Amino acid sequence: MSLLFPTPTYTPPGQLLASTSTAALLASSLCIPAPPSYTNLLAPGFEVPQDGPIVPDNYTKDLFSDFGYVVRARTDSEEDLLLWLFLYRQSALLVTNYTGPEKEIMHNTPFLNKGQNLDDYYSPGSLQWNETKDEVTWKLDGRELASSPPYYKARGEHGGIEVNLDLVQWSDLFYQIGPFTEVNSEGGGAGGILHLKASGTVTANNITYTISEGYAIHERIITAGVVPARLQYMGGRGSPWFNSWGKQFSFWTMGTDIGNDTQSIQMFINIDNQTIIVEEPLYAQINALNSWFDPKTNQINPSKWKITSITELGTLDATVTAYGRYYYTWIRRGGTILVHSYIADTVATFTRKNGTVVSEKQVSMVEYMRTLYNQGLDEVV
Repeated sequence: MSLLFPTPTYTPPGQLLASTSTAALLASSLCIPAPPSYTNLLAPGFEVPQDGPIVPDNYTKDLFSDFGYVVRARTDSEEDLLLWLFLYRQSALLVTNYTGPEKEIMHNTPFLNKGQNLDDYYSPGSLQWNETKDEVTWKLDGRELASSPPYYKARGEHGGIEVNLDLVQWSDLFYQIGPFTEVNSEGGGAGGILHLKASGTVTANNITYTISEGYAIHERIITAGVVPARLQYMGGRGSPWFNSWGKQFSFWTMGTDIGNDTQSIQMFINIDNQTIIVEEPLYAQINALNSWFDPKTNQINPSKWKITSITELGTLDATVTAYGRYYYTWIRRGGTILVHSYIADTVATFTRKNGTVVSEKQVSMVEYMRTLYNQGLDEVV
């Protein structure tokens, strides 16, 4: 059953073309070159300046700045919880309590989600921050997010959700967009993501959920000037963004539709105290296995996926099954994107090059973004 949450009144460093057949990908591992290493895109113990200053010293124009966390956990009282904490938008929370068989299908889950942009509810200047040598702190209304790598925290109430969460870095930071030193007044974008372990409490509707062994992703993005519309590469089959965590390993991957039935894919796998990046053609793919008609958004969207990858340390085979969602519209320059965030579980297997196998059930989340309306502006921005 779903817990009753009423709904309130740069260019990637590399592009990876995914083939349309899982079998073809795995078979191709017999004849393709060994996957390359991308250690230059990793920051194992990055310091606060690498997490990106609030405003770069050499910057004078408008700046899009994104900082926050997505938390996914199995609570101590056995609920599945998905929490979105990003200060550029309102918080979102989905909590379910489905049985194993119920998790095999999608459900029209109620959720707590209020608005998109800060200026829907707050005046300019409401978002406050403080940056020191050791820590960056962001504050909005009653919510505080703090970054002091490898430790992070989220405190206070915002959007009807109160949190008291501690997060500890688990993976290396992956510069999926680029290092923050690349941002300047002439343009450019930068961004990094990493996986964390999470613990603490989340309270909503007078119910407190305790998390002893949870997980999270931290994302930090800065874009100079106009924020990219993203309408082009979120059309067609859309853009799925996966995070999956288990006790032994975790992985992240994102696909974008680049036309001609192909996707550009980025991925990292966090295993054996290493973070592996996949950034080359033929080494990874995402295939939809099932779909679901959403009665609220009137869209038919994927709800189950097969993810496979060949890496320098071994191969990944994962099946991700979603069973609940919240959603919101993302108003862009020249159009609108509809964003569905799924709560999901994963069955994941990583086979090391020496033949040993790690197989486990994982908790996961999927953000599925697809263009709803495109005005057709000529500018690709």
